[in-house]
Amino acid sequence: MKYIFITSLLSVAVFIVTKYGFAESHFDETTHISDAYNEYPVDLIDFKLTLVDYVRHVCEENEETLKAFDKDVSDCINSHAKAKQACTVKVFRLAPMKLSSRDELIQYWQEYKECTLPYLSIVG
Repeated sequence: MKYIFITSLLSVAVFIVTKYGFAESHFDETTHISDAYNEYPVDLIDFKLTLVDYVRHVCEENEETLKAFDKDVSDCINSHAKAKQACTVKVFRLAPMKLSSRDELIQYWQEYKECTLPYLSIVG
């Protein structure tokens, strides 16, 4: 019985590490932040968390473009990290708790990326 429990626990641990630690970005098939959502309204807190992951994905996917600016992926991610708090307050201070449409979601994404990412050509 003890071995079954330990084996089960190890299996769960391996699954979690594989899924969340080493797995490909869940944005690999997306071309736009709105592709991450199929149902509306979107919870604002969930959207903010998704933005952080999406910015990381954008930085990683555009390594060649960043090189044109003499920057690398870590520069892009660090730039976002420095601006994230101030931009979150600036962009979302009057936002509703639920984003009701794709257009509304895109509008907030545009404002957020313009505030946090100095390399706008990588996110188009």
